[in-house]
Amino acid sequence: MQGGIDSYNERQVAKRADVPVQELLAEFERNRAATIAAVEGAEEALLSTPIRSAGGITGPLAGVIYAVAVQHVLAHVGDIVGTELSAQRW
Repeated sequence: MQGGIDSYNERQVAKRADVPVQELLAEFERNRAATIAAVEGAEEALLSTPIRSAGGITGPLAGVIYAVAVQHVLAHVGDIVGTELSAQRW
């Protein structure tokens, strides 16, 4: 990933700087629903396939999805509320 994960995050924050919170929440909900649908529709063999995410997380697809879609989101929620909610930090 060009510039690393911090650079990516900075670009995403800048891109959404003027977006109202309600729109940000709606975007999150749409993306979360799409992620859930994709995982539900995936074949078991695919979920055990070794991969490397754009952020450098490696392992079976199911584990990488968990790291990104659960642990990573918890870390960002912790950033927002001021409490660490996950041992893993990105």
